[in-house]
Amino acid sequence: KNGTTVIFVSHNMESVLSLCGRAMLLVNGQVTREGEPAEVIAEYCRVGGIWVPPLSDRKKAVIKEVTFEGVDSFGKALYPGTHLICKVAIDCLEDCRISPGLFITQFGSFVFDTTYGRMKGKPLSLSAGECAELSWSIDLNLPNGSYDLGVHLEDADTGLYHEHNFRAVHLLIGNDFRYEGKYILNPTVALGRRYQPKDDRLKQTSL
Repeated sequence: KNGTTVIFVSHNMESVLSLCGRAMLLVNGQVTREGEPAEVIAEYCRVGGIWVPPLSDRKKAVIKEVTFEGVDSFGKALYPGTHLICKVAIDCLEDCRISPGLFITQFGSFVFDTTYGRMKGKPLSLSAGECAELSWSIDLNLPNGSYDLGVHLEDADTGLYHEHNFRAVHLLIGNDFRYEGKYILNPTVALGRRYQPKDDRLKQTSL
């Protein structure tokens, strides 16, 4: 209404249907369908509806370990709004600029997705042999159901992925009649320590 066009990019078809007046489907960078959201979503589902990440043939960084805090057990349903911390340890194999990401999917469709570069305004630059630890923090304000939480390492220069793990952990969210904050996850990300392993000891750098 103010003469402004907003471009919304998502794999969450519910959001596309509710927010967009027109939609476009891209497959391998090419426009394959454009028009009413319902028609484009139907085509999205017809061709598979599952995005396949373009992986780099040359891995410059790898995810060494993913750990979690704030949850006693993922074997039982979690309350909506549960605060979860996801720690990702990264090993750099070559000098690189990466944008690590955290995302949540349900039945193959993205319901939440963010990256380090998007939140910090710049990629994470690492040197060969360097290690880094990221700490993601989110509130699991999700409707009751089954979800997968994943992590990835995107190359900031090429857009290709050095790592892409669709399921770092499986989440089961229980029902709660008091729950109202649908999909408001309040994400934050913090860079912890960076270090260069040397003689099996960690040479730590204070940030």
